[in-house]
Amino acid sequence: MTSNAGERVPSDATVAGYLIQLLGDRSIPALAEEVLALVCPPTQSGRYSYSGVLGWVITAIAMVIVDQESGIEDGDVLVPAVSATEGEELAAEELTASLRGLLGTVTAQLTGEHVAVRTYLAAAGRLPDPVARAEILVDALMCLDTLLDVPFPDLPDRLQLPSDGMNG
Repeated sequence: MTSNAGERVPSDATVAGYLIQLLGDRSIPALAEEVLALVCPPTQSGRYSYSGVLGWVITAIAMVIVDQESGIEDGDVLVPAVSATEGEELAAEELTASLRGLLGTVTAQLTGEHVAVRTYLAAAGRLPDPVARAEILVDALMCLDTLLDVPFPDLPDRLQLPSDGMNG
């Protein structure tokens, strides 16, 4: 998936989709190679960007949540929570800094706080440590992969008050 000069550069969505496929197939060496190419890119213009790929993954996470929670209506409040494999909810301080930032950014994406999302993506892309950038991207990929594999329970029906004849 890495591109040489003169080749057509794949879109951020194509790259992110390929990374999700590698993770889903558990092709860890190939995933590591592609993530390395994103966090330590050669200096050539026109190449897909780390921030663009990360942004696509964050948007996809938000879209999966919205799709799974299709009963959400305007005015409903979302409270993000992370559960351990045993089912117990984890407190924010139990998460890595990478996961806390990711959770906050997905929440910002869900609530339409686009400036906060752009700020996070720009900051993540400017991190001087390629390992930190890789951790953020892999955490996001793993979150999306998990969401795609986990069935969500149906939301309970909304409380319907009996009509008393006064409301029409």
